Amino acid sequence: MSRRGERWKRQRLALLPKRSKPPDDPSSWRPLCMLDTAGKILERVIESRVEAAIGNSLEDNQYGFRKGRSTIDAIDQVVNTSKVAIVGTR
Repeated sequence: MSRRGERWKRQRLALLPKRSKPPDDPSSWRPLCMLDTAGKILERVIESRVEAAIGNSLEDNQYGFRKGRSTIDAIDQVVNTSKVAIVGTR
């Protein structure tokens, strides 16, 4: 990653106290990493452009890295295809 890319991905760590916990106990704090806002905006712009450019050219059974699809959809397709195959062999 270039130095410019490192700046876009720079994070700031903020520690938030948990309610009713002693402040001297390390487990009393919740870490929160905040990314640079400009980096997040740029990432979304690039993502939408890539999706618009290749979205329609992906195979229908491509589930990874696609909006509105998940591994549950892929598993569901495998289970349904298996059921159809089992019924067809009887």
